[in-house]
Amino acid sequence: MSPTPEPPTPEPRDALLNAEKAAFDAAFSERRWQDATRERMAGLYFRAVAALGAAGYDIRASNARTDETLSPALNYETLELIAKVCRQAVSKMGDDTPALVEVAAESFMALEAVQAILEGWDSESEDEGVRTAKLILLGSQMGMFSSILAQWETGQIDAAAANAWKLYRQGEAQRGRVASWEQSFLPHAVADCEGRTHVTLASLVRLAKEWAGAERAAGRNPGLPGTDDGIERGIKRMERRAVLTIPGRSKVDGGGSA
Repeated sequence: MSPTPEPPTPEPRDALLNAEKAAFDAAFSERRWQDATRERMAGLYFRAVAALGAAGYDIRASNARTDETLSPALNYETLELIAKVCRQAVSKMGDDTPALVEVAAESFMALEAVQAILEGWDSESEDEGVRTAKLILLGSQMGMFSSILAQWETGQIDAAAANAWKLYRQGEAQRGRVASWEQSFLPHAVADCEGRTHVTLASLVRLAKEWAGAERAAGRNPGLPGTDDGIERGIKRMERRAVLTIPGRSKVDGGGSA
């Protein structure tokens, strides 16, 4: 009788995800909510790292943990940097961005936004009600991104994950919700772009912050996102809705540079 074959050695990433799930289950059952949140965020981080790695983008997970698995540097500054790189890559590829890359990039942006709240970088979240609402919405986003990336891990990315992402984007457009700060800031952005040959997203982000500062000084809550990435995504939404033309960047100008 032939010997029983040894089970295959799991891939390092699979071991990490299994360790994350076990740690999450233990923390959740013991009501250690902060630890459970950290483990769930770590799981999405590793899935997004693997997805970008498969697309040719190498983001290294580091920092040894005492249980000999790996834990990402889940701090705001690190996630902000990764999200910025992802945003630049997606902006450069535009409509040609593969669904897998876009889902992974959005995962990092969601992780960055949550970490900004947890570390106190998000000024909007000083109000407990706003903080709770934003964490609930971001948690829902992260769950969706994790589900799509899990479909990729099981070999369904071409059909299920890409289609799920397409449906999400269609639903986003159909919902048509416009943030109040985008509506209020839009005239200032339009005026800043008029008569100029080149305007950068970074300069519009700075303008939005100056506008928000003036609004707060006048006793009004502008509702501006607490991170540069959040502000930039809002400006890009204005661009996609064709209510804002950014000279040197918008497609109608034949641009596209950041």
